[in-house]
Amino acid sequence: MLRVFRGYIKTLRQYAAAPKTQYEYKHYGIFLVMTALIVFFIWGGMYLCYEM
Repeated sequence: MLRVFRGYIKTLRQYAAAPKTQYEYKHYGIFLVMTALIVFFIWGGMYLCYEM
């Protein structure tokens, strides 16, 4: 499991280091914003469930 996780991290690091076109930057930004929103809603949902 740890080896698979390290493989994903290595691949992401290589992708982040590679030069990108304007098109890729746009979608990379959208992906980061969507990920942040999902984490925010999951975190907020857990907080609300815990408080109730």
